[in-house]
Amino acid sequence: MSLNDFIKKAELLDVKKFENEIKIAVLSNFTHRGLLETIKVKTSELNTNCLTYSCGYNQYSQEMLDPSSNLYKFSSDLIFLMLDLSNFFGNDFYSIDSFPIESKKEMIENKIAEIKNLINSFQNRNNSKIIIFNFPIPIYSPKGINEFKTNYGLKEMVANLNQALYDFSKTKSSVYVYDFNAFVMYYGQQNI
Repeated sequence: MSLNDFIKKAELLDVKKFENEIKIAVLSNFTHRGLLETIKVKTSELNTNCLTYSCGYNQYSQEMLDPSSNLYKFSSDLIFLMLDLSNFFGNDFYSIDSFPIESKKEMIENKIAEIKNLINSFQNRNNSKIIIFNFPIPIYSPKGINEFKTNYGLKEMVANLNQALYDFSKTKSSVYVYDFNAFVMYYGQQNI
């Protein structure tokens, strides 16, 4: 089924016929057109009505930190936190190779702390389960084959960021990591 098929099918769902209900929120820093509709269709196949919420473009931090936000009002059962690496790193993403090693390591530590703080702050006020999508390790490096001769290159940075997410999730009973990197490797980045 194509994405357009899922979107059309989601519009035709009869929410009154389902025995169960779940509330799912998607927080991201990129456009995810069709994802909510696909989730609705797939949950309907499990005889479950899915109510969905999506924050505005790149508004995930504000939504998680503000207890009066629509995310808190929605009171989701499950949250998908999906972040695009280049948006998450901001302008630094395109010049990261020029940074000294210690600056790169500090940036990764700061990004890890940012995610942890967001989740901890949110979970202090909410009982939703959170699934964080890890980051796909980039297939392209401006350094080409020299990427692996570089001390703390982009691929190593992303691998460290992902490992930190796994380690963090092990300390939180309601935080999980979805291996989006494996998904991208399986289906191919050009197909996502």
